[in-house]
Amino acid sequence: MFAIWAAIGIHEAGHLIAACAARLPVGMVQIWPLRISREGSRFHVCLAKLYIGHHLGSVTVIPTHDRYLRPRMLLLYVGGPLVSLAVGGMCLWLLLFENALLPTTPFSGPLEQTLAMRPGLHTLLDFGLASLGLWNLCFGVSSLLPAPMQMANDAAFLLGMIWRGGASERQLRLHILNCTMVGGARPRDWDSGQVGRLLAMRGDTLDDAPVNLFAYYHALDCGSVERAGAFLDLALAQRADYSPILVEAAYFEAFHRRNLDKAKSHLRQLKPSTVEEHTRLRAEAAVLMAAGHYRKAAHRVELGLYGSQRSVDQGGVLAERDWLEAILNECQEKEAEAASGQERLESVVCTDVNPLSPPCESEEEQTHRPDEKQE
Repeated sequence: MFAIWAAIGIHEAGHLIAACAARLPVGMVQIWPLRISREGSRFHVCLAKLYIGHHLGSVTVIPTHDRYLRPRMLLLYVGGPLVSLAVGGMCLWLLLFENALLPTTPFSGPLEQTLAMRPGLHTLLDFGLASLGLWNLCFGVSSLLPAPMQMANDAAFLLGMIWRGGASERQLRLHILNCTMVGGARPRDWDSGQVGRLLAMRGDTLDDAPVNLFAYYHALDCGSVERAGAFLDLALAQRADYSPILVEAAYFEAFHRRNLDKAKSHLRQLKPSTVEEHTRLRAEAAVLMAAGHYRKAAHRVELGLYGSQRSVDQGGVLAERDWLEAILNECQEKEAEAASGQERLESVVCTDVNPLSPPCESEEEQTHRPDEKQE
């Protein structure tokens, strides 16, 4: 098990070295279960949750300019596999060299002498070198084999960067927006021109779904609810099985369109472990609020606000909190209206009596009223 995590760390170290060489500022490094994220000039270390479809290790960079961005990103993606293959090959070479050297010169040096005197240590060293070498080679080779879009790896990104087509350019711009959001810029602060250029690259294919989803984030955070709904409808039509789209559809149908049936349908199709907890809680709160369960909805919002503190998406979570608080405010207003309506109803019942009858008394007045003497 140690060899696996060591191999993951070595692979991500390769990406870090490449990021420094390409002058790409690093925003976050994750080697599960640890996550190190940059907050201004400081670094924050915390435990990270593992979601289905997410990688055990990752390095997130935040490009500050797009000059020579394509070759710089190529260097970033190729750094991890190259270091994994280099370290794996070195470990296996050391294993062969150590086993070839020990029988011929058993007492030529302190290491050989110690290994000769302690066969158990020799076996442990062999096992460690073999495990670390094989796992590094495994990570290096597997990261160079293209994976499906749901589990895109280094090879998938490399092919996208090398192939100078519209899909490659679209993928690169999506990556820039995503890194910008992870780095702390909320969707409404994105460059509108960059979002417009990204939308102009759409080709009416399934690959347009992430583009429409990001356009939805931008429009919704800017307050353009109708435009956001149009982008979300397009994304849902293209990828109705994609969890980040389903969770937003459940929230939007419940909170903005008040379509409870559709919202419940989207929520039932959602796989909870594939999205961040506070995003799922936002969708659940919106559905509960649309169903009239205001206290339960408010409780979900409070849990979501608390859970959002652990999110790696530093920019997206700023918008997320605003959307959660909007649900909470409306729940509180509905609760206040319901309480006010109940008071008015009691007042009407109290006044709609025979004018010759005595005035209504509260329970407290009835309890403390002295007993009248019977004559």
